[in-house]
Amino acid sequence: MSKSLLQQNLERLIDEGRYNVVSLERKAGVTKNTVYNILKGITTKPSAEKLEAIAGVFGVSINDLYKNVPEKSPLYMNKDYFELMQKSLASIIREATKLELNLTCSDVSGLIDEIFHYSIANDIHEPDQRFVRWRLQEKFQKNRG
Repeated sequence: MSKSLLQQNLERLIDEGRYNVVSLERKAGVTKNTVYNILKGITTKPSAEKLEAIAGVFGVSINDLYKNVPEKSPLYMNKDYFELMQKSLASIIREATKLELNLTCSDVSGLIDEIFHYSIANDIHEPDQRFVRWRLQEKFQKNRG
């Protein structure tokens, strides 16, 4: 069985950062075996909170954890990908409206990309509404004043 995009990128980041699994788990503040279970494919859809904590150790985004694997990254858009992007935008609009956030075009574009790639990497065909809400709250709501 081939490794997932997340597994490949996490292994690369661990090697580049010269971490071991235990030290990464401690630094990220995640429970014991969280990273190990992701690397071994035991956990295939870790929570957004755990991904954010792990990504934060390396100074990357959750989106970066799911980038650059050819079999998961489409070269060309097809009807299904356009629909996923459209649904991602609709989810962002719905949640941003509920949270009364003002976003720039760049904010929305970045979120569409992040949600789109998160969905593809997790082999889901609809945006994860909880993930959308969490990303908006994490990125924009805490900066409100």
